[in-house]
Amino acid sequence: MLALGIAALLAVLAWVERQLYLERGEGQVRLSLGFSPTRVARGDEVELLLRAEHVGRLPILWLTVYVELPPDLACAAAVGRTLIARLALPYRGGVVRHYRVRPTQRGLMRIERLRAEFSDPLGLVEQRLETRAVAELLSHPHPRDANLWTPMRALIGAVERPSLFEDPTAFRGVRPYRPGDPLRRVHWPQTARTGELMAREYATAVDAQLYLALNLATHQPHWAGVDRDRLEAVIETAAGLAIEACRVALPVGLVVNGVAFEATPVTRIAPGASPRHLTVLLDVLARLAPYPAESAETLLAALWALPPEPTLLLISAGLPDAWRIGLSDLGARRDVVLVLLAAPGEPVEAVRGVRVERLERPAAADAARTAPA
Repeated sequence: MLALGIAALLAVLAWVERQLYLERGEGQVRLSLGFSPTRVARGDEVELLLRAEHVGRLPILWLTVYVELPPDLACAAAVGRTLIARLALPYRGGVVRHYRVRPTQRGLMRIERLRAEFSDPLGLVEQRLETRAVAELLSHPHPRDANLWTPMRALIGAVERPSLFEDPTAFRGVRPYRPGDPLRRVHWPQTARTGELMAREYATAVDAQLYLALNLATHQPHWAGVDRDRLEAVIETAAGLAIEACRVALPVGLVVNGVAFEATPVTRIAPGASPRHLTVLLDVLARLAPYPAESAETLLAALWALPPEPTLLLISAGLPDAWRIGLSDLGARRDVVLVLLAAPGEPVEAVRGVRVERLERPAAADAARTAPA
């Protein structure tokens, strides 16, 4: 009789446990997902953090989480496009798993939902859970071909001009005293604190400014199709030039005949040189749609509306017919440099009144290096 009583009690307990899991099982687990950092250059690795927490009062025997990765996000630990994590959660505790992932294209990588399966300790009920867990990674364009960097620095160096004067109202910080510094620049409190002469440093007022103008049209007319490799080469070249300009504190802006976010068809950003401004530029370049929104003629018309002082650095995969005369007229009014991304051996035409520079497009091997693992 005792054995029957124990068996009946266990059956009741199992039935109660089963009912509890059927009614409240979904609320036992909390899942979250995130990238660290949330911005990275294309092809560079970043961490994907998966956190699972036991937040209910019912014990869990096991937990399996399924993460569907975007097509352009490579992960060696994934099976196909699915990352599978099998976890043993401590009671009322949590577990964090770290995975190395790598974006193979520029753009916004987004994961919105997670699937999970778990069971009660007796294995009577298998719960399935689908939860919303938004994680975003912005993959910036990145010129991976080292051959690009030397002409980029030469182009920026040709645009950059010496500073006119220091701005005495823009205090930048304190640096070691250098021979020739006037005595009034000595920072006496810092000198007393460090025991060596320290001098005040001020920001400089720079008269040079630069606009990067991107022509995303790779065919004539612009709606005839898109050569994705040539378009990406234009965007990545612009990213390299923006990075180099901000490195030397040269204010740089952006005009492009494409769409990013909910911008107008011709995206425009005023010049700036701060790290925050560079992040804005790279964010916009990362989010540009993979097709031109307007023609090269529309872009040229937008350039006429810009102030005449900044230098225009036009970046294009080819020389549109409408630019042959229009660029000469624009070059007579202001300083214009045309950067053409040409294939090896491809001739580059001269444009009257405009400095024309040739950059070779990144090799196809670059794309192969960033292909999914």
